[in-house]
Amino acid sequence: MKAAVIGAGWAGLAASIALREAGAKVTVFEAGHTPGGRARRVFHESFEAPLDNGQHLLAGAYRHTLALMRRVGRNPDALLMRRPLRLASLDGRFRLSAPRLPAPLHMAVALFSARGLSWADRYAALRLMRGLKAMSWSPPRDWTVLQLLHYHAQSDALI
Repeated sequence: MKAAVIGAGWAGLAASIALREAGAKVTVFEAGHTPGGRARRVFHESFEAPLDNGQHLLAGAYRHTLALMRRVGRNPDALLMRRPLRLASLDGRFRLSAPRLPAPLHMAVALFSARGLSWADRYAALRLMRGLKAMSWSPPRDWTVLQLLHYHAQSDALI
């Protein structure tokens, strides 16, 4: 069997690996200069360090992505720079930093020390995490993120 995969982003690469493991002869077509799609480093003359374009895809929390890296002989611990989670709004009103503590304690401390969240929002975020854990971190596939957030009664401020 022959297969063509259009795009060498993470989805295209994952499909290519699965097809190859199933015995197909795979050809990957990619318009960009490097594989990885949106998940790659970008160099720009205005910045000293490279920019991480795609950290939302490779935050190190996606077990399927980490498993895929291992399937092709790569060690995620050696390739990914693990940093504590830090989020901030551009206007400075919201700030969240997760300390280096075991999960889920790190997120509880982050939520309770965050700036810019009401106590009701902090409780709602904890409720969301409890709900996701109860779902084994796998909400229904046909749900959008917005549906998931509404299901767990998240406020407009959190959304």
